[in-house]
Amino acid sequence: MSKDAGMISPAVIAIIVVVLVGIVASVAITVLQSQDESEPGSVMQIDPNATYVDGEYRAVGTYVSPGGLQTINLTVTLKDNVIIDTSLRSDASGEAKIYVDQFIAGYEAEVIGKPVNEVDLSRVAGSSLTSTGFNEALNEIRDQARS
Repeated sequence: MSKDAGMISPAVIAIIVVVLVGIVASVAITVLQSQDESEPGSVMQIDPNATYVDGEYRAVGTYVSPGGLQTINLTVTLKDNVIIDTSLRSDASGEAKIYVDQFIAGYEAEVIGKPVNEVDLSRVAGSSLTSTGFNEALNEIRDQARS
């Protein structure tokens, strides 16, 4: 019998770890989605008649991707209740970075020049999860800017 008998190879361990991380991320996404759907008031209702103070506002949004918890930093400049400028940063890595970068490359066209009360993104440039973090941050900015 060889001295390696009974030992698991590092490649098999790596595969097991990747599968387990995927399972945990899937469960986390499912749990968060079911919480959002089951908790009354968990989704912010946008008041179409709300008004906002002009200025630059910053907020952080989070969302869960298959790669784990992601954070984005949103800056929005408002003038007369309209988004006139915006920037978005993320420190995502791996596959999440690919989707965040696609989102960042395309989201401005969806928000610049739009009334802040009308912006609610769902999918931008193939990225649907990033919009969750974006909408969370924008809701925080609405709260900050409300007059």
